[in-house]
Amino acid sequence: MLCDWGVGYCVRVSASVDSYVVIVRGEYMIWDMKDCDDTKAEIELLKCLAKGEQSAREEGWISVDDVEAILRVNE
Repeated sequence: MLCDWGVGYCVRVSASVDSYVVIVRGEYMIWDMKDCDDTKAEIELLKCLAKGEQSAREEGWISVDDVEAILRVNE
């Protein structure tokens, strides 16, 4: 399977269902799909954290006590 990503190509390795060879600008690497999924999750987490930080800067921070009350930590 060949996927055009715009900056390179992703070629599925037939010997392993869980791996891809990523060719970018004449170079390549073998990337385990678990690593790919972990990286995608990490990027999404960082996006959410940045969004939360931006919101806090614009609308103000809340106290730890308020967070615990919202999450019902001590109930």
